[in-house]
Amino acid sequence: LRANIENKSNIEKYIDDFLENTHSILNESIQASVFDLLYGKFEEEDINLEDTKVLTLIEDIICFATNQDTPWHHDYKYTFYEQIKKLIFTFIINKEFSRSNFVKLMLDILKLINHVIDVDYFQDSNIKYFGVEELKTNFKKSLTVSDVFIIESLHKQDSEDKYDGKKLYTALKLSGKNPKYFQIENQFELKEVLKIFKESKYRFLHISCHASKNTIELTDEVLFYKDFSKLFDGIFNQHRLFISACELGNEEVMTTLMKDHLGKLHSVIAPKTKISFNHAYSFWITFYIAIFEKNQTIITSKSMKAIIQNFTKLLPLSIALSTYSPKSRQINYLCIPHDKSKP
Repeated sequence: LRANIENKSNIEKYIDDFLENTHSILNESIQASVFDLLYGKFEEEDINLEDTKVLTLIEDIICFATNQDTPWHHDYKYTFYEQIKKLIFTFIINKEFSRSNFVKLMLDILKLINHVIDVDYFQDSNIKYFGVEELKTNFKKSLTVSDVFIIESLHKQDSEDKYDGKKLYTALKLSGKNPKYFQIENQFELKEVLKIFKESKYRFLHISCHASKNTIELTDEVLFYKDFSKLFDGIFNQHRLFISACELGNEEVMTTLMKDHLGKLHSVIAPKTKISFNHAYSFWITFYIAIFEKNQTIITSKSMKAIIQNFTKLLPLSIALSTYSPKSRQINYLCIPHDKSKP
C-alpha cells in the first residue's frame, strides 16, 4: 500500500481490494475478541507500524463490528464500513506511520464502532484520548464476561452429593467469581436456559450431565450428539464450552460441535473416557481457578493445554481439547492422556 501512496488515484482501490479480500476470512471467526487480540499484539511485540500489520489490525476491528452479517447486505453497516475505510484512506495519505498516530486512528475507529453496536461491548460510551498504557487497559475489556454459566442435568437417582456442577458453583463463589447455576431435566428446559445464557454474555458454558460416546443423557431424555449440538444454534458468539460428561471428548462429537458453530465457538473441552465424580470435580475446579488466576481476560488454547497437561500428570484422566484456528480455517483436536510416567 505504501508503495503506491504517490499514485493517489489508485490508493483507494488498493485499500478496497485489501478489505474485501480479507473480510470473508476474518469475518468467519475472530478467535479472541478484538480487544484481546489488539492487547496481545501490544503486549507480545513492538508493532512495526511500517507494514501491513496496521491495516490487518484495523480490518480485525471492522470485521468484529460487522460480524453478525456481511456489511454489504445492510445499508447502515455498509455506511459504517465506508466511514472506517475513509479514515484509513486519510490516515495513509496524510499521516506518518507512528505509534501515536496509530493510537489516534484506533480511537477514531472505536468512536465509530460505538455508534453501531451495543455500548456494553466496550464498557465506555465516551471513549477519550489517552496514552498507550491506558489504551492497553481498554483493549483488555472483552466482548464477554469472564465467568462461568453452569447447567446441570443428572439422573433422578443421583444423590445430591454427586452434583458436581452445584459444588463447582459453590467453589467458584468462594473464589470470588459470580457463576450462574441452573438444573434442567429435558431439552425444552435446556433451550430456555440457553436463552438466559446468551443474554448473560458469560464467556464459559459448563454442562454437567451423563453421557456415552454418542449420546447425552438429560434427566428425562437421551439425545444423540448431533441433536444436542443443534440446540445451540444461534447461542454461541465468542464462547468456550466445557462438558463434564463421560466419553464425550471423542473426536467425532467434538468436531461436530465445532463445525456446527464454526467461528462462534472457540473451543470445547470434555473427558475422553469415563470419569468419576471425585476426579471430575477436582479437575474442573482446578482448571477454572487456574485460568482465572492466570489472566482474567485472555484465555488461549496454549494456556488451556498446559493446565490440562499438568493435571493429567496427577490423576488418571484423558481430557480432549478442540479448538478452531481462523487463520488456517482448521479445527484442531487434541487428546491429552494420563501421563503414567509422572508421579
